[in-house]
Amino acid sequence: MSIADPSTTAVSARIVFQEIGASSWRLCDTSVPPNHADHVVAYLERHGSRYDVVWLRGVHESELFARRSDIVRAAMRRIDRTPVSAATRPVPIPHFPPLTR
Repeated sequence: MSIADPSTTAVSARIVFQEIGASSWRLCDTSVPPNHADHVVAYLERHGSRYDVVWLRGVHESELFARRSDIVRAAMRRIDRTPVSAATRPVPIPHFPPLTR
């Protein structure tokens, strides 16, 4: 996927809607590589005047929205809340040789 792709609509510097059907899209985070699981933030489908959104980032749940602009705001909040791994190298455990008699 690239921004030049006609099925892709950039709505912010970081968020794009990638069309996957006549009334369905993937919401993608362009700051994450396309081959990373966090690249796709949500799937959404239009049902009448509403959008049904299934979130893949953060808590996996679904929500209904009236406007795509509301979806973008909610996506930015989710992206900003996504924890960054604080994993560090393991703390070394002191090691002593076995006692001999």
